[in-house]
Amino acid sequence: MITKNYNPSPLEVKFVEVLHELREEINAKLDGFSITGVESNKNLDNPIIEFYLQDNDGDAHDLILKIIQKPDKTEF
Repeated sequence: MITKNYNPSPLEVKFVEVLHELREEINAKLDGFSITGVESNKNLDNPIIEFYLQDNDGDAHDLILKIIQKPDKTEF
């Protein structure tokens, strides 16, 4: 399927949704950290998802992922 719209692309939006749904599975694999919240903005040109975490010492940490789909490669 050729991507016709990249602002944001349907694949970018779906990928953010999937990451959000996998919160518990991701949390289970984070030794020493626990996810305390997740926020996303799927309306941006390059959607973002932000994970709020807390470590075993009680310190807060934020991770922000920006999802960028590169233009489709076309072969002639």
